[in-house]
Amino acid sequence: MTDLFRDLDFAVVYLDDILIFSSTKEEHWQQLDKVLSHLKEAKLIAKVDKCKFGQESVNFLGHQVSKHGIESLQEKCEAIRKMQIRKEIEGVQRFLGVCNFYRRFIHNCSHIAQPLVNFLSQIEHWSKRQEEAIENLRKALSSPPLLTPFTTGDNCRLTTDASMQGLGAVLEKLLDNKVLGVVNYFSKTFQSP
Repeated sequence: MTDLFRDLDFAVVYLDDILIFSSTKEEHWQQLDKVLSHLKEAKLIAKVDKCKFGQESVNFLGHQVSKHGIESLQEKCEAIRKMQIRKEIEGVQRFLGVCNFYRRFIHNCSHIAQPLVNFLSQIEHWSKRQEEAIENLRKALSSPPLLTPFTTGDNCRLTTDASMQGLGAVLEKLLDNKVLGVVNYFSKTFQSP
């Protein structure tokens, strides 16, 4: 599917899901025609009852996508905030796993989660640091930012920072050297050898 739509920069494909983003309704119908033509040429069928056309906002892969940007789904964030965490390796792994799904919305995610990673690596025992890390991750998910979609040709700025403990980056979309919004946050904690 990805190869089939590689030449259409307005279509995002994940497995058998296709998201078309357009600036106007007229443009949307033209782009939809191109997508359907690609499907027809490949002898693939889109079932009408599984399609939504001309939507201004859609749920796509656990995110709300609209003309305003990309948002985390509040019901999923609420479930993470209410999640009971057992103070054992499996419980912490489960919590970090679900938080990682929305890590692109959490500025300095790896830094915030470091005490939990240290617990998993048995560098630290359970303490107030781990409790604070859980609360800080929950707080970050209580009002995650609206992310700006990236499109080819956008003027962007990548800001990075690194230390011996980890690295972080922010990709921002610019217009006339003014920040329009954050495209993505990235952070990575380095493990001790």
